[in-house]
Amino acid sequence: MGGVRTPSTSVVPPGEGSSTPPPALVLAGHEVHLWIASLDEVTHRLRDQWLSLPESVQARVNRLATAELRRRAIAGEVLRRRVLSRYTGVAPEEIRFRRTPGGKPELAEAHPVQFSLSHSGPLFLLGVRRGGAIGVDVERIRPVRDPISMARRVFSPEVVEELERAPDGPTLHRMFLHRWTQHEALLKGKGVGLRTPARSAPAGAASPPEAASSAEAASPEGWRTTGVPLPQESALAAVATEGAQFCPIRRFPWNPEHIEGPKEVR
Repeated sequence: MGGVRTPSTSVVPPGEGSSTPPPALVLAGHEVHLWIASLDEVTHRLRDQWLSLPESVQARVNRLATAELRRRAIAGEVLRRRVLSRYTGVAPEEIRFRRTPGGKPELAEAHPVQFSLSHSGPLFLLGVRRGGAIGVDVERIRPVRDPISMARRVFSPEVVEELERAPDGPTLHRMFLHRWTQHEALLKGKGVGLRTPARSAPAGAASPPEAASSAEAASPEGWRTTGVPLPQESALAAVATEGAQFCPIRRFPWNPEHIEGPKEVR
């Protein structure tokens, strides 16, 4: 059939790859580390670090429309810097970022660590990888307005056909968002985002998480997309990694009671 090629996909089983992270965070081999947080739960613990952020960041946050958005933006920026500091050895307040021509954020100084960040309401997801591009996306499970029409603009005919067979209601919305997270993760990994015409970018085509296995195979695009279960059952997430190699995924929910040493999902 016509349409774009789909990257290889899989789903990480909820209990796979779980262990306590080492004190010094090191990305072993092709590992991907995913950091998960509810910004509303950690905001009060990070408020005192607001003044440590660069003035340009403070100015951007102050332009946000509501106090809730400003609180979440502060928490998200502090978390991003604290996590990346543990991989780069650079103090959080000294980390500098730049954007690629496609708008993708990256570390300003040359460094093998690459990252991708996603928000959905209070949910925060940060993916970190060494030596290869990465994209992540997280979406709260919610009703989607006219998901079939949107799918026809974005996804390949195979995915549209699958969604058309789904019963209307929560099942369809969940299936659509599952595809959407994979689609967005891939676009963010490639650094093209919404600037890319919808049907010229691959869309995720894995089975829904409850029906998929963890097996992966290289795709013609040279990317892999993986559905990732979250502790928050009301959300879906995906990670896209560049390259043919298998990338083990480790998940670290940020625990507000142990903010210096979160424990990996079990």
